[in-house]
Amino acid sequence: MTSCCSFSQGLVPTVQQSKNDTTYCFTASQTKRIAKIIAVQMDCDSISKEQDETINLLQKKGQKQDSSIANLEMKIMNLNQIEGNNTMNIFLLEKTIEVQNKLLKRSKFHKVLLSIGLGTVTTIAIIK
Repeated sequence: MTSCCSFSQGLVPTVQQSKNDTTYCFTASQTKRIAKIIAVQMDCDSISKEQDETINLLQKKGQKQDSSIANLEMKIMNLNQIEGNNTMNIFLLEKTIEVQNKLLKRSKFHKVLLSIGLGTVTTIAIIK
């Protein structure tokens, strides 16, 4: 953005020539008008600079927010993967418990049969 100073045709200066130099002379009211115009343009320039700085800050903030969002999305994906792994581990542990329960029941059944068999053999041995 560039700013340019220009003055209307109503501000015609008095031109004075001296040895290789040209001087433009304005009246007091013309000088005040020119000073006001320059002050307004300086204000516009400073506002423009402030807006540019604000835009830069907002862009940086937006970039940080975008990177934060990307990091959070990555964390969500990782947590979903962990949840899936934990679910699979729980399923496998439940299957292992089922198998161990079946083996335990079989073992108890074998102990009962062995006890009955030993009791029978002992009873037969005592009777004879």
